[in-house]
Amino acid sequence: MKIAQKHIQADVFKTSLAVYKDQIDQDLADFSRQLIAQTNEEFGQYSAESMKVFCDVLSRGGKRI
Repeated sequence: MKIAQKHIQADVFKTSLAVYKDQIDQDLADFSRQLIAQTNEEFGQYSAESMKVFCDVLSRGGKRI
């Protein structure tokens, strides 16, 4: 395979990964909002504050697997 073709394939792959990352980030944000609301409803505001901290850590990079 020519170098130019490999470069194009790598660019397509990077673009695909970016799309998936955006989708995963949005799903994590939606999940976090629901989890915080549910925790607040079932266990109160102090537990919800703890859950906000957990969700903040979850939203940081490096946990996509």
